Amino acid sequence: MFLALPCEHPLAGEQRLRLEQLAGDAWVQTSSSSACARQVVRSAHAAGFEPNVAFESDDYQTVQGLVAAGVGVALIPELALTAGREDVVIRSLSPAPPARQVIAAVPAGTRLVPAAPAMLGILEEAARRLRPGSAGSARADLPNSASPSA
Repeated sequence: MFLALPCEHPLAGEQRLRLEQLAGDAWVQTSSSSACARQVVRSAHAAGFEPNVAFESDDYQTVQGLVAAGVGVALIPELALTAGREDVVIRSLSPAPPARQVIAAVPAGTRLVPAAPAMLGILEEAARRLRPGSAGSARADLPNSASPSA
C-alpha cells in the first residue's frame, strides 16, 4: 500500500515517509467494514495513533479525488493506483509499507466454468508483477510517484 497526499501537503516533497508523520492528518479510507479500512486502522495503531477518518468511499478514484481536494491523506493499494492524478502525490512508506493479501477461492470438487481458471491465471500474473520490488510495478508510469526504491 502507498500513501496518497495532496500536492500542497507539507510532506509532499519527501520521497519516503513514515506513517507516524501523518498522525495529525485527516484520513480518507474505504468504508469501515472493508478489509482495506481495517488494515489502515491496524497500520495506524502500529504506528502509535488513531486515524482521524474524515471521509469514507469504496471507490479509489473517489478517494484520490478527496485527497486531491485536501480532505485528507490515504493509504491506497497498488492495484488501485493504475490511474494516477496530477494533483495527488504517491509516496512509499518507510521502513516497509503495509502489505495486503489478496485471496482467490474456488469451490472444491466441482467443475469450474472455463473463465475461473483463466481468472486465477490472470490474478497469479498480476501478483508476480506487483510483488514488492518487481520491475512490473503498476506505479512506474503514475505522475507524482516516487519509485519504491527511492
